[in-house]
Amino acid sequence: MDKKLEPGLGELLRHLTDLVDSGAHADYRARGVAYRPRYTPIMRVLADGARPVGEIVAQLSITQGAVSQTLKRMEEDGLIVRRAGRDARKTIVTLTKSGRRLLTVLEPHWQGTFRAVEALEKEVGAPIRSVLATTIAALAKVGFDKRIADAERGRRGARKK
Repeated sequence: MDKKLEPGLGELLRHLTDLVDSGAHADYRARGVAYRPRYTPIMRVLADGARPVGEIVAQLSITQGAVSQTLKRMEEDGLIVRRAGRDARKTIVTLTKSGRRLLTVLEPHWQGTFRAVEALEKEVGAPIRSVLATTIAALAKVGFDKRIADAERGRRGARKK
């Protein structure tokens, strides 16, 4: 009988993301809202008003590329508009009327989401968000590629002894 492989970090993180996103998506469907959970970080930033793309990226723990892809989809879905700022190098992102109306449905959901995360953290006995944030900060200082190379060197060094 084949034994189950121990999951890797990436596999666990993708599975966790899938579970969180599918649960949020199910809640949106139950509320009758056509909405993609990946829009949430940007919607939360734009809830306080228009922002330059660079400021959106700076406020989030998401890559520039992921923000750009998400903004493109949000624009296609009619939730945002983009316009040139005073400095033509800056693009300003604003919620449309449809996007602002959607906020009235989303904000109560987000409050419930944060309460659910707090309950989950109590259930598992670990500050999940804090652990993930600390892990991200550590990987920003020393990339995973460097850590793999160091681990491989350590293993080769141990074999030589």
